[in-house]
Amino acid sequence: MKTITILFLVLISSFSYAQKAKDVLENGIRIKKLENLFLKFDLANQQLKYQVNKSLNDPQNPFSPKSLEDSTIFLVSENGLNLYMRPLNPLNYSVTTQNEIILDPINEAAEKALATILEGLPSNKVAMVINTLDDNSNDTSYVESECHTHKGIQNKLLQIKKHLEINKKTKINHVFTLLKALDFANPTHTKKKLDELKDSLSDIELHFTNIKALIESFSLETQMKSYDCDAPHAYVAEFIFNSILNDLTTIFYEQRKRFDNLNKAYELVKDTYDKAMQVDGDWSPGLEWSLHIASVPIKKGKVSVHTITIQKSGYVLSDKGEIVSTSPQEVLKRTQRFRKFQRFIPEVSIGLAYTSFSFISYGTKFDSVNNQMYVGDSIRNHVGNINISTMLNFNYVIENSPLHPFFQIGLGVNTEVPTLMAGLGIRSNINNVRRIAISGGIALSWVKELNTLRPGDPITGSDDLEKDYQYNFSWPPNFYVGLQYNF
Repeated sequence: MKTITILFLVLISSFSYAQKAKDVLENGIRIKKLENLFLKFDLANQQLKYQVNKSLNDPQNPFSPKSLEDSTIFLVSENGLNLYMRPLNPLNYSVTTQNEIILDPINEAAEKALATILEGLPSNKVAMVINTLDDNSNDTSYVESECHTHKGIQNKLLQIKKHLEINKKTKINHVFTLLKALDFANPTHTKKKLDELKDSLSDIELHFTNIKALIESFSLETQMKSYDCDAPHAYVAEFIFNSILNDLTTIFYEQRKRFDNLNKAYELVKDTYDKAMQVDGDWSPGLEWSLHIASVPIKKGKVSVHTITIQKSGYVLSDKGEIVSTSPQEVLKRTQRFRKFQRFIPEVSIGLAYTSFSFISYGTKFDSVNNQMYVGDSIRNHVGNINISTMLNFNYVIENSPLHPFFQIGLGVNTEVPTLMAGLGIRSNINNVRRIAISGGIALSWVKELNTLRPGDPITGSDDLEKDYQYNFSWPPNFYVGLQYNF
């Protein structure tokens, strides 16, 4: 019953343990000292890709990333790792990261056996004010007044109105569309387009600067001091002119807000470009055209579970043609595991081990004359034994290798002759024979030997023999050959 219990526990621990160790041995990706993890989001295929390298400008290892699968394991030599990513257009995508540190399940098992929507502006405000002026033009006491002072104030307000009628909304939306279309494929093309769009922004800004200057230079209070018209009355004229000026000012700031939103979008894109090119920062050769997105701590005995999430977010044109923020929508999420690189990875396996050993057995003999039982003569027995064994293999990590050498210790559990085994072996990483291991080494067996009794000593029965037996090492040690499988 004890043997069955031991085997059951071995099977359970071996299965749960190997699920972790096999990932490292078969799929673990080594990151050596001074190396970084570079990422790129493939827009065409909506895939996250990676490459391990010291620099993006390494002529011996040019940047050619491959697809990053979920739950990829990276084996890091240093105590921390920097993650860099090719820039994405912030008007279209955002990248977030999260890191969680957990106990390393391999070492743990060995010790036991990671927005606000900008509302659209009303599109009919300009028309309302223009219609107000047009409606007032039918009032002879207002527009058709022959008074020179009245005409002068009216003309200045009409000048502001005409500038506001030159609506820059179409041009603003065109520039915004071009900003969103930037794919950040390479820095040269991105810089060229940003410079071109900056010129367009400057033209639009000049338009609003001129209007603002007209509004600020117009002082109704000063104008009314020289008002000398009989009709309309000064009080009525001031009220009407002030209402129109307020409406024109409101329209100006609404139109200017649209430009401000465009300018924010441009600065967001330009800031991403500058960070990717390390403008006004600490320049690091070989890291140009990449963004530092995370620093992952690497601790012995721990695993950093790091999650990267890419979302569609940023700004779009609403149905009303206004620049508004969008609600984030998840496009892709990848979780990687980062653990401290160990040259030897422990792994529990179960299998069979063949060994031979010799031991001495004793029988009994009976003297009928004296009616006495004695300890019989010793008999040396030679036995070949197949043990069901549990082994702790310390696999030597070799990247992209079909075979992993290991050293092991183990215990045979299925006979009355306990056997401690220590040796060397090879673990297969070849398809169809993956996770099968062959080993061999020294086997130390415990065999039963008499403690105080000797051949010829009188005894009362065979029970006296059993009580006197004790386990001792069988010396010299023997050899074993083992076959294991890692579930």
